[in-house]
Amino acid sequence: MHHYAIAKRAIETALEEAAAHGWSDAETLQSILVDAIARHGRATRVEDTRALLEFEVSNLRGTVDYDFVRSR
Repeated sequence: MHHYAIAKRAIETALEEAAAHGWSDAETLQSILVDAIARHGRATRVEDTRALLEFEVSNLRGTVDYDFVRSR
């Protein structure tokens, strides 16, 4: 299984569990983002984390062909 599929499944599970406890998707996703960014920063160089975040923020509208990018 691809690591993106694993991450998506984990997020869906977290959203369902959080909703059962009364938390909104926005609140839960914010918590996931904060934790994921901190963990990524510890797993790699801070510059790499910053570059990844800048790339993702610049593509919030979804104009990048991720299948093409991931295949490289």
